[in-house]
Amino acid sequence: MSWLILPFIVRPIIGVLTQGFFQPDEYFQSLEPAHRAVFGYGHLTWEWVAQPPIRSIAYPAIWMPLYSALQWAGLDNGALLVLAPKLLSGLLASLTDFFGWKFARKLYGPRVANVWLLLSLTSIFHVLALSRTFSNSLETTLTVASLYHWPLVDGLYVHHDLTTALFLAALSCLIRPTSAIIWTILGGELLIRTVTKGQSVVPILSKVAIVGTLFSLIQSGLDTTYYGNPTFTPLNFLRVNLSSVSSFYGVNQWHYYFTQALPILCTTSLPFVVHGGWLVKMLPGEIGRGSRTLFNLCRWVITAYSFMSHKEWRFIHPLLPIFHLFAALSLASL
Repeated sequence: MSWLILPFIVRPIIGVLTQGFFQPDEYFQSLEPAHRAVFGYGHLTWEWVAQPPIRSIAYPAIWMPLYSALQWAGLDNGALLVLAPKLLSGLLASLTDFFGWKFARKLYGPRVANVWLLLSLTSIFHVLALSRTFSNSLETTLTVASLYHWPLVDGLYVHHDLTTALFLAALSCLIRPTSAIIWTILGGELLIRTVTKGQSVVPILSKVAIVGTLFSLIQSGLDTTYYGNPTFTPLNFLRVNLSSVSSFYGVNQWHYYFTQALPILCTTSLPFVVHGGWLVKMLPGEIGRGSRTLFNLCRWVITAYSFMSHKEWRFIHPLLPIFHLFAALSLASL
C-alpha cells in the first residue's frame, strides 16, 4: 500500500516538468476558455464560437475555480498561472494509478497489482500525455475509477457499487461525449448478463435513467449559462465530428489504431499485452469472464474508433490501463 504514495509524487512532478505541448487541444479546449471566463480575455477557437457551438464548458470549468482563487489571492502572475494547472492535472493523473492499482488488485491480487503500478508509472505514453490538460487524460482517470466500482465480476467478497460507477462514467461522458462508447458496451454486457441470470434489469435501468437525466441537466445548465442561450453541446459535438469536418484535421487508414496507436501507447509492454490478452482466454470462473469482458471492450472500442476517418493516439488513451492490466498478468505469470 505504501507504493501508492508514489503516483501522488511522480505525476505532479511530471506535470510541472512538462514543457511545450503535445497537441493544441490541451490548451485551447481547456485552459484558454477557462482563462477567458475568469479574466475576460483569451483566444477561443472556432468550436467555441460556431453556431451552434460544439464544445462544452464542463471541462474548462474544472480550471476556473483555480484561476479564480489565484485572482482572489492576488497571485495571478504569469508563473503561478502556468504552474497551478500543471500541479492540478498531475494530481488528477495520479488517481489513474491509485484506482488502477485497486482495480488490478480486485481482479488478480496484490502481485499483479504491483506489477501494474510499475507498468503505469513507467509508461512512456502516460509520461507524455496523462499529466497534461487533455480531456482524454481526465477521461482515462474517470474510466479506470469507474471500472473499479463497476460490477464486472460477481462474488461475495468483490466490491462493486453501480451507482458510484455510473456517476463516474457519466462525468466521463460529460467531459468527453465519445466516452459513451465504452459505457454503452459495458452497460450492454451488464444487462445481458443480468437477464441471463434470470434477474430483473429494472434496478439497473432505473439508476441509468436517474444518473443520465441528472448529468444531462447539469450539462445543459452549464452550457446554457456559459453561452447565454439554450445549448446542449454533446449533440452538436457528435453531429460535427461524425461529419466531414473532422477530416480537415487528418484522415488515417482503418488499421491506424492497430498498427500505430497500440504500439505507441504500449511501447515495450506490447508483447506482454498480447500475451496477457491470450492468458485471459483461459482464466476460469468469474474472474475469467470479467477479464474477457475487458478484452472484448478493448476490441470493440478500437473497432468503433476505426470507423471514424479522423484518428489520434490519445483517443484510446482510456484503454491503456486495461492494456497494462493484461501486461501485468503476463509478467506476473512468468
